Amino acid sequence: MRHPISQSGFLERVADVVRRDIGCSGAFSETVRVAGGEVLSYRFPFATGMGWLHFRSRYRETFGARHPDWLDKYHPWVRLCLCRMAVAEGRMLPPEAPVVEPVRADGSSPRRAASGSSHEPDGVHSG
Repeated sequence: MRHPISQSGFLERVADVVRRDIGCSGAFSETVRVAGGEVLSYRFPFATGMGWLHFRSRYRETFGARHPDWLDKYHPWVRLCLCRMAVAEGRMLPPEAPVVEPVRADGSSPRRAASGSSHEPDGVHSG
């Protein structure tokens, strides 16, 4: 039996997926133009592309609406994971993209200052 997660837990899982570094390659590619005119290109295997199309469709069927626009700027694997998670949890993705803090190569967060302060460290600004 599944145990539903809280809304804040769901949003935290969304942010965790978004912050993943997808170092993916494959025979297929997609170029996406995002807000502001930035162009992003992604490479991925056939299975990822088909999985994304499947869960994009399942998201629309489940919620009667298209996925949020912010999702389009992410790699197809991230989109697939988020739509699959949303469908499984029965929760729509948030209308705005999650704000994710940077993650160091060792997986630690630069926001955890030695003093335990929740303030942003030098060089990291949120605006």
